[in-house]
Amino acid sequence: MTEGLSSKEAAERLMQYGYNELPSAKAKNVLQIVREVVKEPMFLLLLGCASLYMVLGDYTEGAFLLAWVIAVIFITFYQHRKTERAIEALRELSSPRAIVIRDGKEQRIPGKEIVPGDWVLLLEGDRIPADGKIISSLNLKVDESILTGESVPVDKTLDDPLNSKVFSGTLSVQGSAKMIVEKTGIETAFGKIGKSLQLIEESPTNLQRETKILIRTLFMIGIALSITVILGFYLSRGNLVNSILSGLTAAMAILPEEFPVVLTIFLALGAWRLAQNRVLTRKPSAIETLGSATVLCSDKTGTITINRMQIVNIFCENKFVKRADFHNCKTELSEILTAAAQASNIRAADPMDKAVFDAAKEISISVNNYSLLKEYPLQKTLLAFGRLVEHEASEKKLYCKGAPESVLSQCTMEESDKKTLMEKVLQMAEAGQRILAVAVVDKIDAVPENLKTCKFRFLGFLGFEDPVRPEVPAAINECYEAGIKVIMITGDYPATAVNIAGQAGIRHNNWVMSGDELNSIDDDELVSEIEKISVFARIVPEQKLRIIRGAEGKRRSGCHDRRRCK
Repeated sequence: MTEGLSSKEAAERLMQYGYNELPSAKAKNVLQIVREVVKEPMFLLLLGCASLYMVLGDYTEGAFLLAWVIAVIFITFYQHRKTERAIEALRELSSPRAIVIRDGKEQRIPGKEIVPGDWVLLLEGDRIPADGKIISSLNLKVDESILTGESVPVDKTLDDPLNSKVFSGTLSVQGSAKMIVEKTGIETAFGKIGKSLQLIEESPTNLQRETKILIRTLFMIGIALSITVILGFYLSRGNLVNSILSGLTAAMAILPEEFPVVLTIFLALGAWRLAQNRVLTRKPSAIETLGSATVLCSDKTGTITINRMQIVNIFCENKFVKRADFHNCKTELSEILTAAAQASNIRAADPMDKAVFDAAKEISISVNNYSLLKEYPLQKTLLAFGRLVEHEASEKKLYCKGAPESVLSQCTMEESDKKTLMEKVLQMAEAGQRILAVAVVDKIDAVPENLKTCKFRFLGFLGFEDPVRPEVPAAINECYEAGIKVIMITGDYPATAVNIAGQAGIRHNNWVMSGDELNSIDDDELVSEIEKISVFARIVPEQKLRIIRGAEGKRRSGCHDRRRCK
Protein backbone atom coordinates (compact mmCIF):
# COMPACT_ATOMS: atom_id res chain seq x y z
CA MET A 1 0.00 0.00 0.00
CA THR A 2 1.40 3.41 -1.03
CA GLU A 3 1.89 5.72 1.95
CA GLY A 4 -0.06 8.94 1.71
CA LEU A 5 -1.49 10.91 -1.20
CA SER A 6 0.18 12.68 -4.05
CA SER A 7 0.02 16.47 -4.20
CA LYS A 8 -2.35 16.20 -7.17
CA GLU A 9 -4.73 13.85 -5.31
CA ALA A 10 -4.65 16.11 -2.26
CA ALA A 11 -5.52 19.17 -4.38
CA GLU A 12 -8.45 17.32 -6.03
CA ARG A 13 -9.80 16.18 -2.64
CA LEU A 14 -9.43 19.67 -1.22
CA MET A 15 -11.66 20.90 -4.06
CA GLN A 16 -14.12 18.05 -3.39
CA TYR A 17 -14.34 18.20 0.42
CA GLY A 18 -13.31 21.78 1.14
CA TYR A 19 -11.04 23.04 3.89
CA ASN A 20 -10.71 21.13 7.14
CA GLU A 21 -12.34 23.80 9.28
CA LEU A 22 -15.68 24.53 10.85
CA PRO A 23 -17.88 27.05 9.02
CA SER A 24 -18.10 30.35 10.82
CA ALA A 25 -20.70 33.05 10.52
CA LYS A 26 -19.76 35.89 8.18
CA ALA A 27 -18.81 39.09 9.93
CA LYS A 28 -21.65 41.61 9.93
CA ASN A 29 -21.11 44.88 8.11
CA VAL A 30 -22.18 48.31 9.33
CA LEU A 31 -25.53 48.21 7.53
CA GLN A 32 -26.47 44.84 9.06
CA ILE A 33 -25.62 46.06 12.56
CA VAL A 34 -27.58 49.30 12.00
CA ARG A 35 -30.58 47.29 10.77
CA GLU A 36 -30.48 45.01 13.83
CA VAL A 37 -30.25 47.98 16.20
CA VAL A 38 -32.94 50.08 14.55
CA LYS A 39 -35.54 47.29 14.26
CA GLU A 40 -35.72 47.00 18.07
CA PRO A 41 -38.96 48.52 19.44
CA MET A 42 -37.06 50.85 21.76
CA PHE A 43 -35.12 52.35 18.87
CA LEU A 44 -38.23 52.67 16.76
CA LEU A 45 -39.63 54.63 19.67
CA LEU A 46 -36.49 56.79 19.80
CA LEU A 47 -36.63 57.49 16.07
CA GLY A 48 -40.36 58.18 16.31
CA CYS A 49 -39.82 60.69 19.10
CA ALA A 50 -37.02 62.41 17.18
CA SER A 51 -39.25 62.66 14.09
CA LEU A 52 -42.14 64.09 16.11
CA TYR A 53 -39.87 66.75 17.62
CA MET A 54 -38.78 67.72 14.10
CA VAL A 55 -42.45 67.92 13.00
CA LEU A 56 -43.27 70.09 16.02
CA GLY A 57 -40.41 72.40 15.10
CA ASP A 58 -38.23 71.56 18.10
CA TYR A 59 -35.11 70.88 16.02
CA THR A 60 -32.75 71.04 18.98
CA GLU A 61 -34.50 68.23 20.86
CA GLY A 62 -34.93 66.21 17.67
CA ALA A 63 -31.25 66.53 16.76
CA PHE A 64 -30.29 65.60 20.34
CA LEU A 65 -32.30 62.35 20.14
CA LEU A 66 -30.90 61.52 16.69
CA ALA A 67 -27.38 62.06 18.05
CA TRP A 68 -28.13 59.46 20.72
CA VAL A 69 -29.32 57.06 18.02
CA ILE A 70 -25.97 57.44 16.25
CA ALA A 71 -24.09 57.06 19.56
CA VAL A 72 -25.92 53.84 20.44
CA ILE A 73 -25.29 52.40 16.97
CA PHE A 74 -21.58 53.28 17.32
CA ILE A 75 -21.33 51.62 20.76
CA THR A 76 -23.03 48.45 19.45
CA PHE A 77 -20.84 48.35 16.33
CA TYR A 78 -17.61 48.96 18.30
CA GLN A 79 -18.42 46.20 20.80
CA HIS A 80 -19.31 43.77 18.00
CA ARG A 81 -16.17 44.45 15.96
CA LYS A 82 -13.92 44.21 19.03
CA THR A 83 -15.37 40.80 19.94
CA GLU A 84 -15.21 39.50 16.34
CA ARG A 85 -11.54 40.51 16.00
CA ALA A 86 -10.67 38.72 19.25
CA ILE A 87 -12.55 35.58 18.21
CA GLU A 88 -10.87 35.60 14.79
CA ALA A 89 -7.44 35.92 16.42
CA LEU A 90 -8.23 32.99 18.72
CA ARG A 91 -9.40 30.94 15.74
CA GLU A 92 -6.10 31.58 13.94
CA LEU A 93 -4.07 30.62 17.01
CA SER A 94 -6.05 27.42 17.54
CA SER A 95 -5.58 26.18 13.96
CA PRO A 96 -3.05 23.33 14.29
CA ARG A 97 -0.33 22.37 11.82
CA ALA A 98 0.21 18.71 11.00
CA ILE A 99 2.86 16.40 9.59
CA VAL A 100 1.49 14.49 6.58
CA ILE A 101 2.99 12.09 4.08
CA ARG A 102 2.59 13.56 0.60
CA ASP A 103 4.45 12.38 -2.51
CA GLY A 104 6.18 9.77 -0.32
CA LYS A 105 7.82 12.28 2.04
CA GLU A 106 6.93 14.03 5.28
CA GLN A 107 5.56 17.59 5.03
CA ARG A 108 4.28 20.01 7.66
CA ILE A 109 1.14 21.74 6.41
CA PRO A 110 -1.69 23.85 7.92
CA GLY A 111 -4.34 21.64 9.51
CA LYS A 112 -7.08 23.19 7.35
CA GLU A 113 -5.45 21.70 4.20
CA ILE A 114 -5.76 18.09 5.38
CA VAL A 115 -8.12 15.94 3.29
CA PRO A 116 -9.68 12.47 3.69
CA GLY A 117 -7.10 9.82 2.78
CA ASP A 118 -4.12 11.79 4.10
CA TRP A 119 -1.62 9.93 6.24
CA VAL A 120 -0.81 12.00 9.34
CA LEU A 121 2.04 11.45 11.80
CA LEU A 122 1.07 12.04 15.44
CA LEU A 123 3.77 12.92 17.96
CA GLU A 124 3.58 13.64 21.65
CA GLY A 125 1.97 17.04 22.23
CA ASP A 126 0.28 17.23 18.79
CA ARG A 127 -3.30 18.39 18.40
CA ILE A 128 -5.10 15.82 16.23
CA PRO A 129 -6.29 17.69 13.11
CA ALA A 130 -9.10 15.42 11.85
CA ASP A 131 -11.08 12.26 12.57
CA GLY A 132 -9.32 9.10 11.50
CA LYS A 133 -8.06 5.62 12.23
CA ILE A 134 -4.73 4.58 13.74
CA ILE A 135 -2.76 2.35 11.38
CA SER A 136 0.39 2.07 13.51
CA SER A 137 1.01 3.08 17.09
CA LEU A 138 3.69 3.19 19.76
CA ASN A 139 2.00 3.59 23.18
CA LEU A 140 -0.27 6.38 21.98
CA LYS A 141 -2.37 8.09 24.63
CA VAL A 142 -4.89 10.79 23.74
CA ASP A 143 -6.54 13.42 25.95
CA GLU A 144 -10.18 13.44 24.76
CA SER A 145 -11.50 15.72 27.52
CA ILE A 146 -12.54 18.34 24.96
CA LEU A 147 -15.07 15.81 23.59
CA THR A 148 -15.91 13.48 26.49
CA GLY A 149 -15.06 15.53 29.59
CA GLU A 150 -12.85 12.70 30.84
CA SER A 151 -9.64 14.20 32.21
CA VAL A 152 -7.59 10.95 32.02
CA PRO A 153 -5.94 10.14 28.65
CA VAL A 154 -7.24 7.17 26.64
CA ASP A 155 -4.94 4.39 25.38
CA LYS A 156 -5.19 3.93 21.60
CA THR A 157 -4.57 0.44 20.23
CA LEU A 158 -5.01 -1.25 16.87
CA ASP A 159 -6.72 -4.31 18.40
CA ASP A 160 -9.86 -2.52 19.61
CA PRO A 161 -12.00 -1.00 16.80
CA LEU A 162 -13.27 1.73 19.13
CA ASN A 163 -9.90 2.62 20.59
CA SER A 164 -8.23 2.73 17.19
CA LYS A 165 -10.25 5.84 16.32
CA VAL A 166 -8.93 9.35 16.98
CA PHE A 167 -10.87 12.60 16.80
CA SER A 168 -10.26 16.13 15.67
CA GLY A 169 -9.38 18.60 18.42
CA THR A 170 -8.11 15.99 20.89
CA LEU A 171 -4.50 15.98 22.10
CA SER A 172 -1.79 13.33 21.81
CA VAL A 173 -0.13 13.28 25.25
CA GLN A 174 2.11 10.21 25.00
CA GLY A 175 3.69 8.03 22.37
CA SER A 176 3.45 8.36 18.61
CA ALA A 177 1.28 6.98 15.82
CA LYS A 178 0.38 7.12 12.19
CA MET A 179 -3.27 7.74 11.24
CA ILE A 180 -5.27 7.83 8.04
CA VAL A 181 -7.80 10.65 7.82
CA GLU A 182 -11.43 9.61 7.37
CA LYS A 183 -13.43 12.81 8.04
CA THR A 184 -12.65 16.50 7.98
CA GLY A 185 -14.39 19.78 8.71
CA ILE A 186 -18.03 19.67 9.71
CA GLU A 187 -18.18 15.88 9.20
CA THR A 188 -15.89 15.26 12.20
CA ALA A 189 -17.26 14.50 15.67
CA PHE A 190 -16.32 18.04 16.67
CA GLY A 191 -18.04 19.41 13.57
CA LYS A 192 -21.25 17.54 14.34
CA ILE A 193 -21.40 19.26 17.72
CA GLY A 194 -21.14 22.60 15.94
CA LYS A 195 -23.84 21.50 13.48
CA SER A 196 -26.21 20.60 16.34
CA LEU A 197 -25.66 24.02 17.93
CA GLN A 198 -26.73 25.68 14.68
CA LEU A 199 -30.14 24.05 15.07
CA ILE A 200 -30.85 26.02 18.26
CA GLU A 201 -33.57 28.56 17.60
CA GLU A 202 -32.88 31.95 19.07
CA SER A 203 -35.85 33.24 21.02
CA PRO A 204 -36.42 36.79 22.33
CA THR A 205 -35.05 37.49 25.80
CA ASN A 206 -37.29 38.41 28.72
CA LEU A 207 -36.18 42.04 28.42
CA GLN A 208 -37.05 42.12 24.71
CA ARG A 209 -40.49 40.60 25.34
CA GLU A 210 -41.25 42.95 28.22
CA THR A 211 -39.97 45.95 26.23
CA LYS A 212 -42.34 45.17 23.36
CA ILE A 213 -45.25 44.98 25.79
CA LEU A 214 -44.21 48.28 27.41
CA ILE A 215 -43.82 50.05 24.05
CA ARG A 216 -47.17 48.72 22.83
CA THR A 217 -48.89 49.86 26.04
CA LEU A 218 -47.30 53.32 25.98
CA PHE A 219 -48.10 53.66 22.29
CA MET A 220 -51.79 52.91 22.90
CA ILE A 221 -51.90 55.28 25.89
CA GLY A 222 -50.13 57.97 23.82
CA ILE A 223 -52.61 57.61 20.96
CA ALA A 224 -55.60 57.72 23.35
CA LEU A 225 -54.21 60.77 25.18
CA SER A 226 -53.32 62.53 21.94
CA ILE A 227 -56.81 61.99 20.48
CA THR A 228 -58.42 63.17 23.73
CA VAL A 229 -56.32 66.37 23.80
CA ILE A 230 -56.92 67.05 20.10
CA LEU A 231 -60.71 66.69 20.48
CA GLY A 232 -60.83 68.72 23.71
CA PHE A 233 -58.64 71.50 22.31
CA TYR A 234 -60.54 71.66 19.00
CA LEU A 235 -63.99 71.65 20.62
CA SER A 236 -62.99 74.38 23.04
CA ARG A 237 -60.91 76.60 20.74
CA GLY A 238 -61.68 75.49 17.19
CA ASN A 239 -58.09 75.66 15.88
CA LEU A 240 -57.30 72.28 14.21
CA VAL A 241 -53.54 72.82 13.67
CA ASN A 242 -52.93 73.94 17.25
CA SER A 243 -55.11 71.07 18.46
CA ILE A 244 -52.96 68.51 16.60
CA LEU A 245 -49.74 70.07 17.89
CA SER A 246 -51.06 70.08 21.46
CA GLY A 247 -52.10 66.43 21.15
CA LEU A 248 -48.63 65.43 19.85
CA THR A 249 -46.96 67.41 22.64
CA ALA A 250 -49.04 65.60 25.26
CA ALA A 251 -48.15 62.23 23.71
CA MET A 252 -44.45 63.13 23.67
CA ALA A 253 -44.56 63.99 27.36
CA ILE A 254 -45.33 60.37 28.35
CA LEU A 255 -43.02 58.60 25.86
CA PRO A 256 -39.79 57.45 27.62
CA GLU A 257 -37.32 58.26 24.84
CA GLU A 258 -34.37 57.82 27.23
CA PHE A 259 -35.04 54.06 27.63
CA PRO A 260 -33.08 52.87 24.54
CA VAL A 261 -30.05 54.96 25.43
CA VAL A 262 -29.98 53.83 29.06
CA LEU A 263 -30.48 50.13 28.19
CA THR A 264 -27.79 50.10 25.52
CA ILE A 265 -25.25 51.84 27.73
CA PHE A 266 -25.91 49.45 30.61
CA LEU A 267 -25.59 46.38 28.35
CA ALA A 268 -22.38 47.77 26.83
CA LEU A 269 -20.99 48.38 30.33
CA GLY A 270 -21.87 44.77 31.24
CA ALA A 271 -20.01 43.48 28.16
CA TRP A 272 -17.02 45.67 29.03
CA ARG A 273 -16.92 44.37 32.62
CA LEU A 274 -17.03 40.78 31.35
CA ALA A 275 -14.20 41.58 28.93
CA GLN A 276 -12.12 42.72 31.92
CA ASN A 277 -12.51 39.13 33.18
CA ARG A 278 -11.45 37.74 29.76
CA VAL A 279 -15.01 36.81 28.71
CA LEU A 280 -16.07 37.76 25.17
CA THR A 281 -19.70 38.78 24.58
CA ARG A 282 -20.90 38.54 21.01
CA LYS A 283 -24.44 39.82 21.67
CA PRO A 284 -25.30 42.45 24.30
CA SER A 285 -28.60 40.66 24.98
CA ALA A 286 -26.52 37.83 26.54
CA ILE A 287 -25.81 40.17 29.48
CA GLU A 288 -29.52 40.37 30.30
CA THR A 289 -29.92 36.60 29.76
CA LEU A 290 -27.18 35.90 32.31
CA GLY A 291 -29.03 38.00 34.85
CA SER A 292 -32.30 36.11 34.37
CA ALA A 293 -30.88 32.56 34.55
CA THR A 294 -32.66 30.05 36.82
CA VAL A 295 -30.65 26.93 35.84
CA LEU A 296 -26.89 26.78 35.22
CA CYS A 297 -25.58 23.73 33.32
CA SER A 298 -21.81 23.40 33.57
CA ASP A 299 -19.21 21.02 32.19
CA LYS A 300 -16.78 19.55 34.74
CA THR A 301 -13.37 19.31 33.09
CA GLY A 302 -11.78 22.72 32.59
CA THR A 303 -14.80 24.57 33.97
CA ILE A 304 -15.42 23.32 37.50
CA THR A 305 -11.96 21.71 37.58
CA ILE A 306 -8.70 23.21 36.32
CA ASN A 307 -8.17 20.45 33.67
CA ARG A 308 -4.71 19.74 35.02
CA MET A 309 -3.86 16.63 37.03
CA GLN A 310 -2.28 17.07 40.45
CA ILE A 311 -0.92 14.60 42.98
CA VAL A 312 -3.25 15.03 45.94
CA ASN A 313 -2.40 11.92 47.97
CA ILE A 314 0.68 9.70 48.35
CA PHE A 315 0.85 6.34 50.09
CA CYS A 316 4.39 5.48 51.12
CA GLU A 317 6.14 4.04 54.15
CA ASN A 318 2.80 2.54 55.16
CA LYS A 319 0.96 5.85 55.56
CA PHE A 320 -1.01 8.38 53.52
CA VAL A 321 0.35 11.89 53.00
CA LYS A 322 -2.15 14.51 51.81
CA ARG A 323 -1.13 17.36 49.52
CA ALA A 324 -1.33 19.92 52.33
CA ASP A 325 1.38 17.96 54.22
CA PHE A 326 3.83 17.48 51.32
CA HIS A 327 6.22 20.20 52.57
CA ASN A 328 6.29 18.75 56.08
CA CYS A 329 7.04 15.23 54.78
CA LYS A 330 9.70 16.03 52.20
CA THR A 331 12.08 13.37 53.55
CA GLU A 332 9.49 10.57 53.32
CA LEU A 333 8.34 11.64 49.84
CA SER A 334 11.76 12.22 48.31
CA GLU A 335 12.38 8.62 47.16
CA ILE A 336 8.96 7.91 45.66
CA LEU A 337 8.73 11.26 43.82
CA THR A 338 12.28 10.91 42.51
CA ALA A 339 11.50 7.38 41.28
CA ALA A 340 8.23 8.49 39.66
CA ALA A 341 9.94 11.44 37.95
CA GLN A 342 12.83 9.36 36.65
CA ALA A 343 10.32 6.83 35.30
CA SER A 344 8.72 9.71 33.32
CA ASN A 345 9.76 11.70 30.29
CA ILE A 346 10.64 15.23 31.38
CA ARG A 347 9.30 16.60 28.07
CA ALA A 348 6.09 14.57 28.31
CA ALA A 349 2.68 15.98 27.47
CA ASP A 350 0.98 13.33 29.64
CA PRO A 351 -0.89 15.18 32.44
CA MET A 352 0.14 12.59 35.05
CA ASP A 353 3.83 12.93 34.14
CA LYS A 354 3.51 16.71 34.39
CA ALA A 355 1.85 16.34 37.80
CA VAL A 356 4.79 14.25 39.04
CA PHE A 357 7.34 16.90 38.04
CA ASP A 358 5.14 19.68 39.48
CA ALA A 359 4.93 17.88 42.86
CA ALA A 360 8.71 17.32 42.96
CA LYS A 361 9.39 20.94 42.06
CA GLU A 362 6.86 22.16 44.63
CA ILE A 363 8.83 20.64 47.51
CA SER A 364 12.25 21.29 45.92
CA ILE A 365 13.26 17.71 45.08
CA SER A 366 15.91 17.45 42.36
CA VAL A 367 14.95 14.75 39.83
CA ASN A 368 17.17 15.42 36.78
CA ASN A 369 20.56 14.12 37.95
CA TYR A 370 20.73 11.01 35.74
CA SER A 371 21.33 9.81 32.19
CA LEU A 372 18.81 7.58 30.40
CA LEU A 373 19.99 4.15 29.23
CA LYS A 374 16.79 2.44 28.08
CA GLU A 375 13.00 2.84 28.11
CA TYR A 376 10.46 0.04 28.57
CA PRO A 377 7.07 0.99 27.04
CA LEU A 378 3.69 -0.26 28.16
CA GLN A 379 2.72 -3.75 27.03
CA LYS A 380 -0.59 -5.58 26.95
CA THR A 381 0.76 -8.17 29.34
CA LEU A 382 2.13 -5.57 31.78
CA LEU A 383 0.52 -2.15 32.16
CA ALA A 384 3.65 -0.47 33.44
CA PHE A 385 6.28 1.88 32.07
CA GLY A 386 9.97 1.63 33.02
CA ARG A 387 13.22 3.51 32.53
CA LEU A 388 16.74 2.31 33.18
CA VAL A 389 18.90 5.24 34.30
CA GLU A 390 22.47 5.78 35.41
CA HIS A 391 23.35 8.03 38.34
CA GLU A 392 26.68 9.35 39.53
CA ALA A 393 29.40 6.78 40.27
CA SER A 394 27.94 4.55 37.52
CA GLU A 395 25.04 3.50 39.73
CA LYS A 396 22.26 2.00 37.62
CA LYS A 397 18.61 1.83 38.71
CA LEU A 398 15.45 0.64 37.02
CA TYR A 399 12.38 2.71 37.88
CA CYS A 400 8.85 1.57 37.14
CA LYS A 401 5.38 3.12 37.36
CA GLY A 402 2.00 1.84 36.20
CA ALA A 403 -1.29 0.20 37.14
CA PRO A 404 -1.17 -0.96 40.80
CA GLU A 405 -1.99 -4.61 40.08
CA SER A 406 0.68 -4.79 37.32
CA VAL A 407 3.44 -3.18 39.37
CA LEU A 408 2.61 -5.23 42.49
CA SER A 409 2.78 -8.42 40.44
CA GLN A 410 6.46 -7.65 39.79
CA CYS A 411 7.33 -6.72 43.40
CA THR A 412 9.00 -9.03 45.91
CA MET A 413 6.52 -9.38 48.78
CA GLU A 414 4.02 -11.77 50.35
CA GLU A 415 0.58 -12.23 48.76
CA SER A 416 -1.04 -11.07 51.99
CA ASP A 417 0.90 -7.81 51.76
CA LYS A 418 -0.23 -7.34 48.17
CA LYS A 419 -3.84 -7.86 49.25
CA THR A 420 -3.45 -5.24 51.99
CA LEU A 421 -1.96 -2.78 49.51
CA MET A 422 -4.83 -3.33 47.06
CA GLU A 423 -7.21 -2.34 49.86
CA LYS A 424 -5.33 0.97 50.03
CA VAL A 425 -5.80 1.30 46.27
CA LEU A 426 -9.55 0.78 46.69
CA GLN A 427 -9.61 3.41 49.42
CA MET A 428 -7.94 5.94 47.10
CA ALA A 429 -10.20 5.02 44.17
CA GLU A 430 -13.34 5.57 46.27
CA ALA A 431 -12.10 9.13 46.85
CA GLY A 432 -12.17 9.65 43.08
CA GLN A 433 -8.40 9.47 42.61
CA ARG A 434 -6.44 7.94 39.73
CA ILE A 435 -3.64 5.74 41.05
CA LEU A 436 -0.13 4.91 39.86
CA ALA A 437 2.12 2.46 41.68
CA VAL A 438 5.86 3.17 41.80
CA ALA A 439 8.68 0.65 42.27
CA VAL A 440 12.44 0.36 41.78
CA VAL A 441 15.25 -2.13 41.23
CA ASP A 442 17.97 -0.60 43.38
CA LYS A 443 21.00 -2.18 41.77
CA ILE A 444 21.17 -3.62 38.30
CA ASP A 445 24.10 -4.88 36.29
CA ALA A 446 22.89 -6.34 32.98
CA VAL A 447 20.27 -4.51 30.90
CA PRO A 448 17.05 -6.57 31.16
CA GLU A 449 15.02 -7.51 28.08
CA ASN A 450 11.74 -6.41 29.61
CA LEU A 451 10.15 -5.48 32.94
CA LYS A 452 8.62 -8.94 33.47
CA THR A 453 12.05 -10.43 34.11
CA CYS A 454 12.72 -8.00 36.99
CA LYS A 455 11.85 -8.08 40.67
CA PHE A 456 11.08 -4.65 42.08
CA ARG A 457 11.00 -3.04 45.51
CA PHE A 458 7.63 -1.42 46.11
CA LEU A 459 7.78 2.32 46.95
CA GLY A 460 4.15 3.42 47.11
CA PHE A 461 1.08 4.80 45.35
CA LEU A 462 0.46 8.24 43.84
CA GLY A 463 -3.12 9.52 43.89
CA PHE A 464 -3.98 11.96 41.08
CA GLU A 465 -6.93 14.27 40.78
CA ASP A 466 -8.11 17.05 38.50
CA PRO A 467 -8.78 19.52 41.34
CA VAL A 468 -11.69 21.90 41.64
CA ARG A 469 -10.88 25.52 40.84
CA PRO A 470 -10.43 27.45 44.12
CA GLU A 471 -13.11 30.02 43.23
CA VAL A 472 -15.78 27.49 42.22
CA PRO A 473 -17.35 26.58 45.63
CA ALA A 474 -17.98 30.25 46.45
CA ALA A 475 -19.41 30.89 42.96
CA ILE A 476 -21.76 27.89 43.22
CA ASN A 477 -22.89 29.01 46.68
CA GLU A 478 -23.70 32.44 45.20
CA CYS A 479 -25.78 30.70 42.51
CA TYR A 480 -27.82 28.88 45.17
CA GLU A 481 -28.32 32.11 47.13
CA ALA A 482 -29.61 33.73 43.93
CA GLY A 483 -32.07 30.87 43.38
CA ILE A 484 -30.13 29.30 40.49
CA LYS A 485 -30.03 25.50 40.24
CA VAL A 486 -26.57 24.17 39.27
CA ILE A 487 -26.23 21.04 37.12
CA MET A 488 -22.85 19.41 36.43
CA ILE A 489 -22.46 17.43 33.18
CA THR A 490 -19.38 15.25 32.64
CA GLY A 491 -18.07 12.30 30.67
CA ASP A 492 -16.35 10.93 33.79
CA TYR A 493 -17.48 7.94 35.84
CA PRO A 494 -20.35 8.46 38.35
CA ALA A 495 -18.13 7.96 41.42
CA THR A 496 -15.66 10.58 40.20
CA ALA A 497 -18.50 12.94 39.26
CA VAL A 498 -20.10 12.68 42.72
CA ASN A 499 -16.75 13.29 44.41
CA ILE A 500 -16.03 16.42 42.35
CA ALA A 501 -19.61 17.69 42.79
CA GLY A 502 -19.20 17.35 46.56
CA GLN A 503 -15.93 19.29 46.51
CA ALA A 504 -17.51 22.02 44.38
CA GLY A 505 -20.50 22.37 46.70
CA ILE A 506 -23.13 21.11 44.24
CA ARG A 507 -26.19 19.72 46.05
CA HIS A 508 -26.71 16.26 44.60
CA ASN A 509 -27.89 13.85 47.38
CA ASN A 510 -25.86 11.10 45.61
CA TRP A 511 -28.37 11.09 42.74
CA VAL A 512 -26.55 10.68 39.43
CA MET A 513 -27.96 9.99 35.97
CA SER A 514 -25.69 8.26 33.44
CA GLY A 515 -25.76 8.63 29.68
CA ASP A 516 -27.33 5.17 29.28
CA GLU A 517 -30.11 6.08 31.73
CA LEU A 518 -30.67 9.34 29.88
CA ASN A 519 -31.18 7.44 26.62
CA SER A 520 -33.77 5.20 28.27
CA ILE A 521 -36.20 8.03 29.15
CA ASP A 522 -38.17 10.40 26.94
CA ASP A 523 -38.08 14.20 27.03
CA ASP A 524 -41.14 14.54 29.30
CA GLU A 525 -39.58 12.20 31.89
CA LEU A 526 -36.32 14.14 31.67
CA VAL A 527 -38.13 17.41 32.44
CA SER A 528 -39.56 15.87 35.63
CA GLU A 529 -36.21 14.27 36.62
CA ILE A 530 -34.23 17.50 36.20
CA GLU A 531 -35.69 18.90 39.44
CA LYS A 532 -33.99 16.27 41.64
CA ILE A 533 -30.85 15.45 39.60
CA SER A 534 -27.87 17.80 39.61
CA VAL A 535 -25.12 15.47 38.34
CA PHE A 536 -25.00 13.75 34.94
CA ALA A 537 -22.10 11.33 34.31
CA ARG A 538 -20.79 9.35 31.29
CA ILE A 539 -22.47 11.90 29.01
CA VAL A 540 -21.48 12.26 25.35
CA PRO A 541 -21.51 15.72 23.72
CA GLU A 542 -24.75 15.12 21.78
CA GLN A 543 -26.62 14.49 25.05
CA LYS A 544 -25.60 17.79 26.64
CA LEU A 545 -27.96 19.81 24.45
CA ARG A 546 -30.83 17.49 25.40
CA ILE A 547 -30.15 18.05 29.12
CA ILE A 548 -30.13 21.82 28.59
CA ARG A 549 -33.46 21.62 26.74
CA GLY A 550 -34.85 19.51 29.60
CA ALA A 551 -33.74 22.15 32.11
CA GLU A 552 -35.33 24.86 29.97
CA GLY A 553 -38.54 22.81 29.74
CA LYS A 554 -38.62 22.53 33.55
CA ARG A 555 -38.26 26.29 33.90
CA ARG A 556 -41.08 26.95 31.44
CA SER A 557 -43.37 24.37 33.04
CA GLY A 558 -43.59 26.10 36.37
CA CYS A 559 -40.34 27.31 37.91
CA HIS A 560 -41.03 31.02 37.58
CA ASP A 561 -40.29 31.79 41.23
CA ARG A 562 -36.46 31.92 41.40
CA ARG A 563 -36.39 31.13 45.12
CA ARG A 564 -38.67 28.14 44.69
CA CYS A 565 -36.50 26.68 41.90
CA LYS A 566 -33.47 26.05 44.10
